[in-house]
Amino acid sequence: MFGDGIFTQEDEAWKHSREILCPQLYHNQYESLDVFRDPINDLLDALLEAGSVIDLQPLFFRFTLDVTTAFLFDDSVRSLRSPKESREKNFADTFNLAQKYVVNRFRLSELYWLIGGKAFRNACKQVHQFADEIIDLNLSEDALQSDSTGNKYVFLKSVARECPDRDALREQIINILAAGRDTTACVLPWTFFHLVRPPSVLKKLKEEISQLPDDEKVDRTSLRHMPYLNNAVKEREDGKSPVLIPEGTAIAYSVYAMHRQPDLPIWGYLPFNGGPRTCLGMDFALTEVAYTIV
Repeated sequence: MFGDGIFTQEDEAWKHSREILCPQLYHNQYESLDVFRDPINDLLDALLEAGSVIDLQPLFFRFTLDVTTAFLFDDSVRSLRSPKESREKNFADTFNLAQKYVVNRFRLSELYWLIGGKAFRNACKQVHQFADEIIDLNLSEDALQSDSTGNKYVFLKSVARECPDRDALREQIINILAAGRDTTACVLPWTFFHLVRPPSVLKKLKEEISQLPDDEKVDRTSLRHMPYLNNAVKEREDGKSPVLIPEGTAIAYSVYAMHRQPDLPIWGYLPFNGGPRTCLGMDFALTEVAYTIV
């Protein structure tokens, strides 16, 4: 599904992809939080319609898909609002199916080929077709001409200038789309799961949030100046000592286990990896989570 993108590349190819994508994820591209506001409103509407007992995780997966497509394409799939049989909803379901296959194939390592078959190939094909349609729509001559008079930033168009090869562009976009959806969609329900348990924590967080200005005046800087909120999101730990990993060492690790093992204080915060492979979208994801909680 991912093709030859930043998640599957090594060495010079990976470095080149990082050089292309890094400038596109600078926080000034979403400082105002405008890209999050429509998806947040759709999420709140979906919560109101869902009733008193709510399974948050499916809603958060759709929410982060909406945010990510809005940022990447300037055209959200609005899956939280789309009818069940719509093209957008079908894409969300197909993307989810392809992702499940990818995760299980990864777990099998060299035996990955045991999982897949026609269902996986069809799901990948549909994901690629959807991405191609959006790329065609956004990079058409009419779309580019209509954009020439304004300065609105669109991730896809900026990356396309550095990545003219069509297949390579699609593969990079799908890599970023997967990252933008899955990671944040997992941390949000986990955070709310914990927030509703200790009343003192929720109370203190609400007190900090109450000091914010009106919603339309809240921006990324406002969120960055909320220490209690940021520590709650990051489950902050105090690891100080370095760890030596010889060059060329192959490493597999469980983020879940390392975050909960008291005798391993080092690298106690790993959802965005570290070192030269630190996730390019870390700031975007943390901003999205913080604003959603607020």
